[in-house]
Amino acid sequence: VCVSWQDTQHYLDWLSQRTGVRYRLPTEAEWEYAARARTVTPYFYQPEQQCAYANGAGQETKPIAGSGWTLAVCTDPFVYTAPVARFAENLFGLFDMAGNVLEWTQDCWHENYQDTPSDGSAWLDAQNGDCTRRVVRGGSWLNFPQYLRSADRDRLLTDAALNLLGFRVARGF
Repeated sequence: VCVSWQDTQHYLDWLSQRTGVRYRLPTEAEWEYAARARTVTPYFYQPEQQCAYANGAGQETKPIAGSGWTLAVCTDPFVYTAPVARFAENLFGLFDMAGNVLEWTQDCWHENYQDTPSDGSAWLDAQNGDCTRRVVRGGSWLNFPQYLRSADRDRLLTDAALNLLGFRVARGF
């Protein structure tokens, strides 16, 4: 957590050099495929099961919640970030694909999916993207339940480093 997109690039360069294997951030398309785990519903879990699968804003968030916040009806044990793999995995065996921290992807920001790459590759500035902002996926411990759905996306400036922002790595082939 608390790493900018730029920080992730330095870490991935270091990791790749250290191991001799190329590592990178997942593309937005890869991230959503992994999160959905072959489901076609808005969430890879049943919405009433959020607290078993995702660290999002549930009843435990009441002490820090603002007026008008929409909280899940359930309670998970973490008000802020949780250690990795404290929630149930999705059908692909991946942990923390919803909630906990927003995750950086390799893609530059685009308002919509018009002209998106059809091969799942990263959508970069060559396709008129805004690469001063990168796509983040997954929702965080601070997000309302509707923002934990598999298709939800947002963008942040590449130098943002927040306590609700992190990353996962993908291995290049």
